Amino acid sequence: SEEGGTSILIDGKKVLHTIIQKDPQLLPALFSPVSILRGNHLSMDLPIFRERMDGSFSIRFSYDSDLYFPRRLEKILARFNQAYLLNEKYRTEHTLQEGAILVIDNLRML
Repeated sequence: SEEGGTSILIDGKKVLHTIIQKDPQLLPALFSPVSILRGNHLSMDLPIFRERMDGSFSIRFSYDSDLYFPRRLEKILARFNQAYLLNEKYRTEHTLQEGAILVIDNLRML
């Protein structure tokens, strides 16, 4: 934007550590391949969390109005979104001024 703006970031590493410690029943769904459709296009056939070759983990997810996923995941993904992605505990806001840039680890942050 020519006027700057606010970016909201979610720390996937912090989310994953909390789930492992306090909500491990979510792990099988979050580490299993998930087919998510946007319109008529398959946009994701990967797990939400994935272990990388270097032992770190990546997160990939978007929970918005044009998202379609298998019915069996409806409650799990809604809970994951509400309890973690919308939770202020895992969110950071960065307000950028005109011409500023924010560089993030695109595998760790949403």
